[in-house]
Amino acid sequence: MKKTTKTGQVLPKVLSALILIGIVLALASRQYMIFKIDLLLSDIPKLEQKVNDLKSKAESRQAAVNRLANIDRITRLAGEQLHMVPNNEQPLVMQFENSPESKTYRQSEIMERRRERLEIAGVR
Repeated sequence: MKKTTKTGQVLPKVLSALILIGIVLALASRQYMIFKIDLLLSDIPKLEQKVNDLKSKAESRQAAVNRLANIDRITRLAGEQLHMVPNNEQPLVMQFENSPESKTYRQSEIMERRRERLEIAGVR
């Protein structure tokens, strides 16, 4: 007759218990994932409605901005409310050349300003 040891009897029981625990954990994990997916799927219509509402608000605000930023409207309101008139003169544009005379002029201006500051400070 063959003797059976306690380890020989315990090992199959432990192994089957571990397999059973693994199966239960896998099923529980699957159920949890299904639950989370259902929650996310239920949020989709609400979020789509929110996106549509935000888009319509953005469109209406853009229309208001376009209406308020119209240059004809601004000119009319400036004339009516502030009694402003448009200036039809061409703007005056001054350009300095990179000639030696203009550089000398700029340097002399800088030196004159420095002298004025030093005189104000009491340094001669």
